[in-house]
Amino acid sequence: VLQQLRHPVLRDPAVLEQEHRRGRAAVAQIVQVDGRRVFANRRAAEMLGYSVEEFLPLALGDVIHPDSRSLVLERSLKRVADEDVPARYEFTVLAKDGRAIPIEGNYAVIAWNGQPAVITFVVDIAEHKRAQEALQRQEYLLSQSQRLARIGSWSVDLVTQSIEWTGETYHLYGVSPDTFVPSVESLLALIHPDDRRAMQDWIGAAANGEIRGPHEFRVLLPDGSVRILSGQGEMTRDEGGRPARLIGTAQDVTGRIAGEIERKAMQRRFHDLFEYAPDATVIVDPSGRITLANREAEMLFGYSREELIGLQVD
Repeated sequence: VLQQLRHPVLRDPAVLEQEHRRGRAAVAQIVQVDGRRVFANRRAAEMLGYSVEEFLPLALGDVIHPDSRSLVLERSLKRVADEDVPARYEFTVLAKDGRAIPIEGNYAVIAWNGQPAVITFVVDIAEHKRAQEALQRQEYLLSQSQRLARIGSWSVDLVTQSIEWTGETYHLYGVSPDTFVPSVESLLALIHPDDRRAMQDWIGAAANGEIRGPHEFRVLLPDGSVRILSGQGEMTRDEGGRPARLIGTAQDVTGRIAGEIERKAMQRRFHDLFEYAPDATVIVDPSGRITLANREAEMLFGYSREELIGLQVD
């Protein structure tokens, strides 16, 4: 009686029976009284490969997957005891041919021929699960690819001004998605002071539809070190041609920049050692022709540098 007072009668038994006979029920429906299955429409039975007559007398263990039995039993007992349990949850059932089918059950208490009963609306979510798992795999591949390439991506909704970063973007800037909220102001606070003005100009130009080329800038990390990033982006427009969203990437180029600096430093050191060597020095190619000469070689041979280059050395 308490259950009937607390929960409205959602469906009349005669209506369920009528829908069942006409095959018009939109979702699978099962009714239980005192734990016994007293009604199941054709959709519910056929979902598992049974006829209604085969399905009704089956025990709980015959249709609930072993991995879900304890959960279903626990919640069924709580529901009978009128304890609070989720009205909707997912579990796995077993088809007649042994296939495991993920489903979502929505429960409600009704009156069935004057008795409190539980009606379950069942939806096969296998396709949804497959799509969800495929999306998770794609997201995992994207995150791993970005981690390995040290590339993060971002987007800005120009209508709502909301900003989204991928996990690698947070990592590149040395912040946590749990504590850092991306915004223009918070982003600029992470940029090296000497690069903030250029970044402001780049953001302003992008917001006005002027997409410039890659922009390199420095980021100050929490440990005091500096990371060099290369950012670029593009704008997308809505159907009316109005600016709608900015999307782009940020890539860690610290190693490349450091390598370029080191290469240039080595070139300068070589130039200085070669040019100011106390002895006349020339460099020849495999054919024996001079490709480089220092000033001592000019003085020794009496030729200008331009005249020496290309001469054959025997």
